[in-house]
Amino acid sequence: MEAFRSICQLAYSVPNFFVAEVPVQRFNEKDNDEVRIRFNLTLEDFPAFYLFQEGAEAMRYPDATQAPNMIRWLRSYNIMMPSIESIDELDAVVNTFLQQPEMRHVEIAKEIAKKYTTDAKAPMQLRHLTAPKDKGLGYPVDEVARVMKILEGKVHPEKRKELGEKLKVLKIFAKLEACDVYQCPSGYEKRFGAAGRGSS
Repeated sequence: MEAFRSICQLAYSVPNFFVAEVPVQRFNEKDNDEVRIRFNLTLEDFPAFYLFQEGAEAMRYPDATQAPNMIRWLRSYNIMMPSIESIDELDAVVNTFLQQPEMRHVEIAKEIAKKYTTDAKAPMQLRHLTAPKDKGLGYPVDEVARVMKILEGKVHPEKRKELGEKLKVLKIFAKLEACDVYQCPSGYEKRFGAAGRGSS
């Protein structure tokens, strides 16, 4: 299950948070069937996800099995998971800042970023908040083009991962859809070609 694998990969950096899987067998010895009974689940309810926190009742995840939704839900219980894409709370501040480039929005972003110490994209978003003033309003689009050009060549896997994270942040500032940067569905005209050049 791809969503659960993504959660496991991201969770290692979160303090005091541990992800575990309890397999429940349908046949033979029916291993762990008592767990299913305890939580009043039928076999059709699986997969089922629960959050256990000290001093609180177990909370069942209620939404679709999609990693971004699961991360958002965990954050609502103060489990500060790193994001797969950019950080929603910071995205909202960025969008406001792009309309009203005032330092108070930068200060708000700094306070939000303190909650996301395990997410490398938080300091990236803070750095880019001041970049438009220093480098011009066209900087994010130009930087997307530059990074995509680098990724066309031979890049070390760790560097490729780092640049991929940077693209996730830059597309918010450049007001691009993910599809403009990555693979597009049929019929969609990319704003950037393979080399990061704008479509004609």
